[in-house]
Amino acid sequence: MSTPPNSGVSERMSTPLHDSPLAALNARLSRRERAAISILLEMRFLSTAQLERWVFDGATPLARARASRRGVAKLVELGLVRHLERRIGGVRAGSAGHINVLTALGLRLAAAHGWITPEQAHRTREPGTQFVQHHFAVAEAHLRVLEARAHGELGLLARQAEPAAWREFTAPGGGQVTLKPDACFTIGPKSRPTTWLLEVDRATVGGSTLERKLSVYVDFSRSGQALADRGVTAKVLWLVPDRRRLDQLQQAFGRTPAAARPLFRAAIFDELVAVLANAKAPAHGQRQPGRMPARDSLAARPAHIRAREPVASGEVASREAV
Repeated sequence: MSTPPNSGVSERMSTPLHDSPLAALNARLSRRERAAISILLEMRFLSTAQLERWVFDGATPLARARASRRGVAKLVELGLVRHLERRIGGVRAGSAGHINVLTALGLRLAAAHGWITPEQAHRTREPGTQFVQHHFAVAEAHLRVLEARAHGELGLLARQAEPAAWREFTAPGGGQVTLKPDACFTIGPKSRPTTWLLEVDRATVGGSTLERKLSVYVDFSRSGQALADRGVTAKVLWLVPDRRRLDQLQQAFGRTPAAARPLFRAAIFDELVAVLANAKAPAHGQRQPGRMPARDSLAARPAHIRAREPVASGEVASREAV
């Protein structure tokens, strides 16, 4: 039997709640279901299939799928989670394709646990399609990295989602700037770790927006933070959906100052683990071998590959170490 990522759920997830209605609701949840709430809080949007890979367990793939469907259905019935109208893979994907998000009640429960502030528990506005697709892709990147670690393919030392992945630095003009990558992974060995700041690009922004983003990273490089980010070397990895966008990124890298170009790498999404494992994503001016994945390939990961990650005992949104 494989072990799901949240098998080591933090003790703080079982801390008694003072709000009696929420305490009664919390008492009805299993540790796996509380872990699902924690992961949804961190990632914001996850398909039922992704929650299966991340949280739920079973002796066989079918048993895991059934446990996932039952667990998500229970969270929906209790009003803690809701499905967005759209699905990954369309109607034929069934319940596994549902995109799940915490409700206002789910956020209140998270706040009662101390995972977020009461003010953050009011985040309930309906998201746009591109916003959801972007966050879904970022969550998939986290899952693939965790699965690679579980298989011994990757020496993952730490990972962070937004906003814990963000970095503050002093710009050349003297002002403080916040760099906002989509995720951050620190990859071993411990003697020579590398922090990868991840940008998941779905080819939905134009050239001017891309240039502005790159200029912030250039300033980050000039600040010296990229050379010694928390004691390790930092690099930026842009994940793109296809070869055409990869070429566009390479051209954009070529327009940055020469001194900053070693900071940047770009790869097709499906090459994420290979790049992190050997750090051989092509720099500016190099071609990358490999296949061009379909845009919908994010939903096609095998459910029998399990990630292993206990929930950190600190702030849920900040996975400092795994």
